[in-house]
Amino acid sequence: MRCADYKRLLSDYIDRRLPNEESRSMKEHLASCPDCSKEFETIRDAKEVLASKEWVAAPLDMDFSFLKRLGEATRSKPSPLPAPAYVQFQWRYARPLAVSFAAVVFLFIASYYLGSPEAVVSHPQGTVKIYLARRNEWIPAEKPVKIGRHDIVKTFPNSQVDVTMLRVCSIRLKSNTELAVERLGSRIMKDDIRYTLTKGKVLIFHDPKAFRKNLFRIETPQALNTALGTDFMVNVFPEAQKTWVGVLDGKVAVRNLALPLQEVVVNAGQKTEIYATTPPSSPQALIDQEWNEIQELYQIGRKPQVALLISAGENRVRELLRLPPLYIEDRKESPLPALLKETAAVFNKAIREKSVEKHLEAIAKFEEIVSDFPDNKYNVQFLLFIGAYYAYVGQFEDAIGTFEKVIIGYPESHLTSLALCAIGIIYEEKLNNPGKARTAYQTILSRYPESPEAAQAKAGLTRLFQ
Repeated sequence: MRCADYKRLLSDYIDRRLPNEESRSMKEHLASCPDCSKEFETIRDAKEVLASKEWVAAPLDMDFSFLKRLGEATRSKPSPLPAPAYVQFQWRYARPLAVSFAAVVFLFIASYYLGSPEAVVSHPQGTVKIYLARRNEWIPAEKPVKIGRHDIVKTFPNSQVDVTMLRVCSIRLKSNTELAVERLGSRIMKDDIRYTLTKGKVLIFHDPKAFRKNLFRIETPQALNTALGTDFMVNVFPEAQKTWVGVLDGKVAVRNLALPLQEVVVNAGQKTEIYATTPPSSPQALIDQEWNEIQELYQIGRKPQVALLISAGENRVRELLRLPPLYIEDRKESPLPALLKETAAVFNKAIREKSVEKHLEAIAKFEEIVSDFPDNKYNVQFLLFIGAYYAYVGQFEDAIGTFEKVIIGYPESHLTSLALCAIGIIYEEKLNNPGKARTAYQTILSRYPESPEAAQAKAGLTRLFQ
């Protein structure tokens, strides 16, 4: 059977209404077909939600608002019944009224939980306008405005604005940008979240944990960009008929709309360009200027923010081993700021007293932060800082062990090649172990040939083979 035939039988399979032979065939097909497997999961999850008898609480003011409107409507029409009949009327219709009210509550909740997430335009700077399709008019973005399908947000010179979907994504529109809402997804069903970028530049922070069934996509005149749990930037140049995509964290699948089979996956720290009639270019490493621009995403992503203050060029490994500053911002109330403050005090005291013991104490506190407040978005930066800190105080084996945690735990990070290169330099220059240094450099060239560390690895191999 074809996939279409299997998909028609999914509902019966979930309800266990298929004959044994067809059921076995379906099970085998789902194990080998990702597309049908996703469809199966979507239908199964929807059935589970619809079959659930768990009651979802209505908003706190639901009873008050409903009864207030009901009372106003009742008072506006004098009852034609005499008092005894009115008492009887209350008694007779009390139960049907309760059932009706429950139905209203259910419909309200169903419309909220089965509907689309909301998108809100906020924090405008400069001139920003919103086209509301339902009213067929443009309005200024002077206060938070909820937008929906077919609405358009437009920025003008020297302006910017944010479009936020709570716990889903944040999109920042830069100057001279036009973004339209195509779909806002569904809270429980499989439905894309899709925006269309006609011109200009957007920065996107997307939370991969939100609405896993909803693919997040930005479409441009040249390309369809699918976020695979990521932070990235898209820039459209209408005159050149070009789309530029750069990724800070995660991955983006980029496809030319005119050549749908031509797709590339852009990893963290990389970019690609797409023209109207050509496939996306092979991903290349971001240059310093692009890297600095795209790091604005740290302002609109999750908190706390953690970033190593190093450049994006080939010399960043040397900057790392000189122990660069670590930028940390936390606006939330949590124990983390207090621990960081305590750690910074120990670090500063170690610098003043030139005390290795105090430095090791500070390192232990940084390791405590990683252990007690794990966050995959920031663990790599902390681990690189800890590894550099160990190297700074001459604990080279501990430094290598920490860098190896990055390599093993975060192989897809754009900073993994940095950890590998740091290991190579330590083996080459500090531990006099050319064999292990060569292995580290060769791994960079085989796994991360487009990384900024590729040039350092080639230079290191040249030195070792002289």
